[in-house]
Amino acid sequence: MIRPDCIRLNKRKRGRLRVIELCAGIGQTSLALKNACEKVGIEMIIEAFCEIDKFATKGYRALHPGVMEWLSDMTKVSFKGRYCDVLLATTPCTGFSELGKKDGFKNVEGNASAIIWHTFRLIDELEQKPKIIFFENVKAMIGKRNQEDFKIFEMELQKRGYKVRYKVLNAQHYGVPQHRERIYIVATLDDVEFDFPTKEVLKTFLRDILEKDVEPKYLIKSMEDKINRTNGRNYSVRVHNPSYADVAFTLTTKSRGQNHNNYLYLDDVSNDSLIRFTSKTNASLDEYKKFPIRSLTRLEQGRLMGMSDEDIHKLDFVSDTQFSKQMGNGIVIPVVEKIFVNVLEAYLEQYDDFLAKEHTRKIA
Repeated sequence: MIRPDCIRLNKRKRGRLRVIELCAGIGQTSLALKNACEKVGIEMIIEAFCEIDKFATKGYRALHPGVMEWLSDMTKVSFKGRYCDVLLATTPCTGFSELGKKDGFKNVEGNASAIIWHTFRLIDELEQKPKIIFFENVKAMIGKRNQEDFKIFEMELQKRGYKVRYKVLNAQHYGVPQHRERIYIVATLDDVEFDFPTKEVLKTFLRDILEKDVEPKYLIKSMEDKINRTNGRNYSVRVHNPSYADVAFTLTTKSRGQNHNNYLYLDDVSNDSLIRFTSKTNASLDEYKKFPIRSLTRLEQGRLMGMSDEDIHKLDFVSDTQFSKQMGNGIVIPVVEKIFVNVLEAYLEQYDDFLAKEHTRKIA
């Protein structure tokens, strides 16, 4: 069993890892895997990626300029004759999300999560089964409503020879100040023993990643003005006090538009780390309503997904709307990186033939 405290950096290259990425988004999952490979001394090659969103595809190319092959719609491609060591499959969450239609993996019109059946088809078409398949989704995937769907999903992997391990992890326990609970699923072709990363004490807080000076476009007149726009509807508005804020709420695909997302006071107005406003509690919060607030900047959103400022700026050409969508749909890089370090180290120690074979067949 590999313990996290025993993980060592290994600069000596120990093999080449070939990767295909499905539902790739802007490629945050492969960025995490690349970081992990560098830590354990493995060279990583992205053979191809599938992504149907044209804006995300441009973002992917900006973050992965060396990746040439874009397969677009994975429902219309074939993997016959292809090979990969790792298949990354961060399929859509809409079938399981509380904000979605809750259709699970059902093949019904408009259910993006049903794309999982094409994932299994592509796995079957590969020349050889990948050693590792990685999935990420909302934690509701294993909730009571979706238990039967998850059992079917797990059985589909098992009948293809995979051992399936999964765990719900919260980003705030792995170095990133965002409350973001996601299920991480690792299917291995071999019975490799590894541990999911253990919780860490948070050392970087929301207040530490905030920008001091922000552009006017992020400013909102006041909380009172925000509340008055509701026309009497009841909803929660969450506002962080900048000098005391510890952890951000989960980023969504509309981080500058939805009422329940992260907002910040421009100045310190209380000793609370955050304040919840609703239309029903206005009376008791009158003393705060007059203070101006703002939404999160692009740098702040990207940092809350564990991205470097350098990589965030590579996406400067993306509109604010699309950038927020990409962050809300993305994965928190340090969490996935820690998972893959553990998995790769375990494979390298327990299987001498891991990555030993050279695959010479050219990708069609």
